[in-house]
Amino acid sequence: MNIFFKKNTQINEMTITVEKNNRDREVEQLLIYLNDYEQYVNVLTVEKESQIYQFPFTEILWIEVIGDYTSIYTNTIQLCVRKTLKSIESELPINKFMRTSRNTIVNIKKIKKVETSFSGTMSATLSNNQKIHISRKYWKNIKKRILDND
Repeated sequence: MNIFFKKNTQINEMTITVEKNNRDREVEQLLIYLNDYEQYVNVLTVEKESQIYQFPFTEILWIEVIGDYTSIYTNTIQLCVRKTLKSIESELPINKFMRTSRNTIVNIKKIKKVETSFSGTMSATLSNNQKIHISRKYWKNIKKRILDND
């Protein structure tokens, strides 16, 4: 088996091509492995009270810290875990999530609208109509990412 890596700055997603003279058992096993791997890398896995929860990245709306607990929000569940926001952030893909404040990370694709109030405070309205505060420190990066359709 030959394995190659080719850098392509024109694409954001990884592309894997499997080439062989026929689609035999070896190829099938590799494809199954790659499919399983893709499912594993596209989820956030957390543990709480001896239970393991898996959140597909596409389902996470936002994550925030309140006191000593970090809450993960989806359309169907809010789970509070005793884990730092920084450690959770390190497990998230940087092209899909970004901080809106010191205490909050948002799924960029779930932002429906961004607005500034008369007092100068900024907020993002998510797909479920939840409003999230945007700190001035993070405003420029968020604006750039949204306008660039990243």
